[in-house]
Amino acid sequence: MLLSIAVGTLGLYKLVGTVSGQDAICLSGIFAGALIGVWYGKEKGLCAINSILLSATVLSIPLVALSLLMSQANQDYVESLAYFSVGFALLSAYVVGLGWGKHLTSAAT
Repeated sequence: MLLSIAVGTLGLYKLVGTVSGQDAICLSGIFAGALIGVWYGKEKGLCAINSILLSATVLSIPLVALSLLMSQANQDYVESLAYFSVGFALLSAYVVGLGWGKHLTSAAT
């Protein structure tokens, strides 16, 4: 999952050129979450939410910390905290991918 985000981010940032770094990370997180939801959700369903949350945290926390360390005196904190959008993008796109793959089923009868 992290590898697909890294490759997607580099592809969007380098090849497209008009996408900012934060937008490229968020868009590749959306794509990776949907792809993993359709593909991996067949086996794990909603049980994989914890691993996705861990992956999002592993990716987001260092980016936020680095951005806060490199921030200037008059820079808003929101610009640094925007890297947490990767976690939201992964989680929401994973659930959407589960829906597309028709892996969301009710266990209660």
